[in-house]
Amino acid sequence: MAVEVENRFTPSIPEFRYNSPGGSTRDTLYGYTVGAGVKHKLTQSVSLRAEGLSHYDPENTTVFATDPASFPGQRISYGFDNDGFIGRVFQS
Repeated sequence: MAVEVENRFTPSIPEFRYNSPGGSTRDTLYGYTVGAGVKHKLTQSVSLRAEGLSHYDPENTTVFATDPASFPGQRISYGFDNDGFIGRVFQS
């Protein structure tokens, strides 16, 4: 499965009144999704369903930025883990 993902970060330290210019990256990531569900009939006209989807992206993303005013010659990096889970339970 291919998904286009945009990761952004803007570090800030409010106590020191610091806000970084931040950084971002956009890329197409490849991973896989696994899902499962169950349905149970409570009465003739009422049933309960539960579903779940889990997405796994084997590639973690690192975003780099520079802030020459506050950190001259340094590079700031932040890593993103783009895995996720969606679950829902409902009555039908």
